[in-house]
Amino acid sequence: MTKGKLYVYIFLVISVLFWAVITDAWGYSEHFLTSLPNDWNRYIYGYISRMVWSMPFLVLVVKETRKNAIPPKQVFGFHFHRKSFLAALALSTGFVLCGMYLTHGGWWTNPNIIFSQELSKFLIVGFVEELVYRGFGLTMLSQYMSGRKATVISALFFAALHIPAYFIHWYCDGIFLLTTMLTQLISAFLMGLMFGILFRKSKSVWASALVHFWYDFVFIVFIG
Repeated sequence: MTKGKLYVYIFLVISVLFWAVITDAWGYSEHFLTSLPNDWNRYIYGYISRMVWSMPFLVLVVKETRKNAIPPKQVFGFHFHRKSFLAALALSTGFVLCGMYLTHGGWWTNPNIIFSQELSKFLIVGFVEELVYRGFGLTMLSQYMSGRKATVISALFFAALHIPAYFIHWYCDGIFLLTTMLTQLISAFLMGLMFGILFRKSKSVWASALVHFWYDFVFIVFIG
């Protein structure tokens, strides 16, 4: 393994471990701006923690893309591969609607959703996770292997990001939701593959970030 590839793997592992430390699965938001109504303390902590988590990778993306003669504006530019973008939107929507029927047995919408909170939350989630796993991970891994292999590996790390919360809840509450964890791992991996393909087609983190946002948002609206 080359030094450069090892460097990328180390930072991707750090991304998962760092998130395990600052995720709100530990209940940090319960002690954060507790006077705010409607659980806004939980959402604001989510915004801040995700920005803190992603900031080192934003610096790395700019630094490493310049070093490898990849203009940062290429990664952050608003350019889309239209067919791939529309196909990804359709696939993610169809996936969620199938999940809705399997989970609820028919048409269902979340009665407890506060749209202003969920919209802002998932816009940030979509961007920072795509920044880390596609903007940094996939871009850098593609320097050392084929784009297809880099897409699969970045999707595996993206899926791994969702594991720590289940063990934290197990540690704190004594409940381990194995079936839920496995289901989310599979869906996160499949979505990660789709986001990676879209990123490679569009060569922009915004394309995959917008589809990522849409998937997360319609998931919480129609599945809960």
